Amino acid sequence: MLCFFLLAGLTFLRGQKEMRWAVSATVGPSIPLGKFADKNIYDEQAAFALPGIALNLSADYQISKLFRLELLLAGKTNPVDTKAMTSKMQQAAPGVAFEAESDDWKTGWILAGLSFLAPLERNGRFFFIAKVLGGVMKTSIPKITIASVGYVDSLGGIGTSSFSQSAVPLEWAFAWTTGAGLKYNLTRHFFLQAEADFSSSSPRATSNPLVLPGGSNFYSITGNPLGSGIPSVSTGSPKHYSQPIATVNFLVGAGINF
Repeated sequence: MLCFFLLAGLTFLRGQKEMRWAVSATVGPSIPLGKFADKNIYDEQAAFALPGIALNLSADYQISKLFRLELLLAGKTNPVDTKAMTSKMQQAAPGVAFEAESDDWKTGWILAGLSFLAPLERNGRFFFIAKVLGGVMKTSIPKITIASVGYVDSLGGIGTSSFSQSAVPLEWAFAWTTGAGLKYNLTRHFFLQAEADFSSSSPRATSNPLVLPGGSNFYSITGNPLGSGIPSVSTGSPKHYSQPIATVNFLVGAGINF
């Protein structure tokens, strides 16, 4: 795909004297932060996200010697830590064994703003880049299935329960990103790029609170009841909350100037 992305731009290069445009594709690890990475089953904002992959496709246009307008399309996928989730549930409900399966968190970002490009040497090959972009983000709370088994009486009777929730689409939400990196021109038209950025958004979600012994609220990753495996559970009225999604991303790739 990257080769196709680069070759497609070559058809536009012929006849271009002053190169103001640049397009690039970068990929690398996406590390969840804050509530997005939190593994507290008593917090509805804890998303149990694990490190995943980020892909950035960007196009920018030079408006001055140092500044450019940039459009960024980004996608990120972060697995859900079901091992930590079931471990926390078993601590909350001693004597009950849990198993969980979940799809990944998948987010799509459309961002635009200003980027800064400053040469680091006279021959114009190395550049420092920085950016601040704003826009929108779209995601869904992942599909999840949880099963539990445990003793239900003093005679050794065993009870089982299961819960499954399909992916829950969330509305488009405001998002922003800021980052910095390096650009190296291999030739007049082709360059390599390495950067690190921080991306953040907080889409609106709906949850159903559960009450554990002691009165503490418990939320699943989907914000819905997990089944009868947890003792003394009672459902409450749905509520709304912001689901923080924040990642730091380390990306490398290539691009073309034209």
